Amino acid sequence: MQYTSMSVGFFTPFFVADRQASLRILSGLNIPDGKQIGIMTHANTFRPFKSDLAKFPCFDLNNCGVVDGACPYKGDIKDCVKGTRLRNSVIKICDSGVFQRKGCEIPSYRQLFQEYEDMGANFGIIMDVLKDKDMTLATAKEAIELYKQGSWTFDLIGVAQGNSTEEYLECYDKLKNMGYRHIAIGGMLKRRENSARYVSVRDESLLRDILSAIRNIDKDGWIFALGCYAPGRHRIFLEHGVSGADYKGWIFQYKGESPKRGHKASQKKRFKAVRKFVENKVLIWSQVHRAGPRLLIVPCAKKKVKTNNRIPAYRLYDGPVYNVLRKYQSNFSNDDGLDIYILSAKYGLIKPTRRISCYDQRMDLNRADEIQADCNKKLSEIISKKAYSDIIVDLGKEYYPALSLTLDKMKNANSGPQLHKIEGKSGERLHQVKEWVLS
Repeated sequence: MQYTSMSVGFFTPFFVADRQASLRILSGLNIPDGKQIGIMTHANTFRPFKSDLAKFPCFDLNNCGVVDGACPYKGDIKDCVKGTRLRNSVIKICDSGVFQRKGCEIPSYRQLFQEYEDMGANFGIIMDVLKDKDMTLATAKEAIELYKQGSWTFDLIGVAQGNSTEEYLECYDKLKNMGYRHIAIGGMLKRRENSARYVSVRDESLLRDILSAIRNIDKDGWIFALGCYAPGRHRIFLEHGVSGADYKGWIFQYKGESPKRGHKASQKKRFKAVRKFVENKVLIWSQVHRAGPRLLIVPCAKKKVKTNNRIPAYRLYDGPVYNVLRKYQSNFSNDDGLDIYILSAKYGLIKPTRRISCYDQRMDLNRADEIQADCNKKLSEIISKKAYSDIIVDLGKEYYPALSLTLDKMKNANSGPQLHKIEGKSGERLHQVKEWVLS
């Protein structure tokens, strides 16, 4: 089966590639049955790369990533089971290169569309204008009028741009009225200082707001999040029915220096490390399909805000975990797919929005034993009310016993939510909490 379509509810991760080394890494991946990956590139790449992309994965018969050596089939892919599966599981998207250092170097849409055809693209993206709704709509109109006149084999992707959720929503709606069936969300990245590269999402909450707003007016629309993919955001896209997003940082997921040209041993080591990252960190997530809500349990903090008033618990506690939560979690009402509960030495298991007073009581094994019955009863009630897919527990040795009756039972169960216990040094634990909050 050839996966050249992308449906709502089936998320496809895309890997940005503009050189042959990236194609060699991707050609050696083991794609799970029934799953697919994407390659995202641009029209400003060198001609040899464009030719190799069109022939992917059979672009280097002397050094084929599929078989990790010379091709034994003389380039006849029908005899190569793994190569055929890979080719049929890869979707290619090309953009104009408008946000590259030199901008789009192709003067007209007719020439751009021909480039997309020559590269074997399944999807081609219009030339959008960063944060400018009106100019983006103008170029979108020109693009779709030309597209409708030809017999192009790729699907055209429009791009929604804006400076606010309202502008993005207006742009999206007008693109739909023009006839666009595939729409990407652009302008979500911020530029790295002293660089032409756009590398990180400028506003996580804005991204969520835009996706939610679009889903309110178009439940089943096809959405692509340009440049926004990272393993930590996978669940955001699943929850909002995003069909795909691309990822620039995948190619740098290895330890040590980048191998010099001609150093085949170090290059193979690097390729293997990157493939391992993709298979273990990205493709495993890709097998999740609209997973259920998650539950994160964190301990209270010794450090607290000095106040005589009763304030929400997530604001009262002022330790490192709470700094991470407040930075990366904008919603503490437990209604956005990630439920957070706090295990407090004084109050037991509470919601982060519960208003509490400042206190001075530390958790130890005696205190954990005192509150164990109430805390386990509360946790059992919480779990029974929602079909959690994962329960993440960041509790040290003093805190864990307070919930051990329920958690240990879950750990040994063959069904129900997956239990993930965060462990390691403080920095490692904080990083894991951040990953779960963003995922």
